[in-house]
Amino acid sequence: MKIVKNGSNTYYIGGVVVDMMTYDEKYIKIRSNFKRKLNKCLVCNHKFEIGEKVSLALCAPANKVLCHNCAIEIQKQLKGELEEGKK
Repeated sequence: MKIVKNGSNTYYIGGVVVDMMTYDEKYIKIRSNFKRKLNKCLVCNHKFEIGEKVSLALCAPANKVLCHNCAIEIQKQLKGELEEGKK
């Protein structure tokens, strides 16, 4: 599955891990050492709140984070693409 952001950034998502981690103080502290804070959903730009579950998009060129709703939707689309490829 391909997602294009801002007309120039292209992400190829190969899988999704739904609700992989919780957005909490520990997550914020760890990400504070990185350039990209990963504090919002790649697809809908929903800003995560403390205690919220964060999903992981396995993609190239780098893994990204998703909100629960977007992760479920992408997971359905990926499943559909797999089933279509089997036909």
